[in-house]
Amino acid sequence: MVSTDDGLGRAFNVAWRAGVGTIGIWALARELDPDHPSSAGLAAGLSIPAWVLFGIPDLMAVFALVITARVLVRPTGHAPHFLDYLLLSGLGVAVGRTSPGWLLGLVLAFAVARDRGLEGEPSHGARLTALAIAAGTTAMAVRSSQVGSGLGGLIPVIDPRLPSLAIVTLIVLGLVAAVSTPPYAPISRGDLSKVPLSAGRLQSARRITLVGAILVMLITRQAGMVATAPLWIAWLGIALVARRIVPLPLGPDTRRR
Repeated sequence: MVSTDDGLGRAFNVAWRAGVGTIGIWALARELDPDHPSSAGLAAGLSIPAWVLFGIPDLMAVFALVITARVLVRPTGHAPHFLDYLLLSGLGVAVGRTSPGWLLGLVLAFAVARDRGLEGEPSHGARLTALAIAAGTTAMAVRSSQVGSGLGGLIPVIDPRLPSLAIVTLIVLGLVAAVSTPPYAPISRGDLSKVPLSAGRLQSARRITLVGAILVMLITRQAGMVATAPLWIAWLGIALVARRIVPLPLGPDTRRR
């Protein structure tokens, strides 16, 4: 017999995770489409039926996708500082609890290493942080017993389950949305620098998160599909607004200034 308190506790946990996951999807779409806040709102709305269809993904995996995009886009307009690198290293450790999370941690490490190179700014701090993220997320994966024994424990567990029709449909739609949405030069300005965001950085963030998510799915199958679902939901929101399938709302412009 399940007590009322246990039932309420589980309901609260599901509601909390769904809410935080929805905010994560909103943030991911916001980073990947900074000129159109409507796409973030639409993606957040699409997340609600998605949670019902295939469940709520690991929140740390959602955060890894958001931070990967944020590192590359640089929405503040400023390069990361020491404290930023410290927090990024901590996230790398936390995200490695699952096989998809471990791989997304490695994608984040690549993004951190790539960040300074986009501006021709060599930085030992960025390289050391990337190494710390890669090492930390791998150590957490090994500790959590979420990776296999091959190659010294560096091969992730392959999920043998067949993916559901709902998640496959979402991924196909998300991939089509990502590939078909045209790039643009953002006019939104950095939160701190007040300088327009870089078109090259935006495209790099889109490419690296997309390729990283595809690799995660190819390696971990079902688990990777669920873990990367927030990216495909975000891309659906972005594409629907970009194609004017869902009209932009009336009212004042709310782009980053």
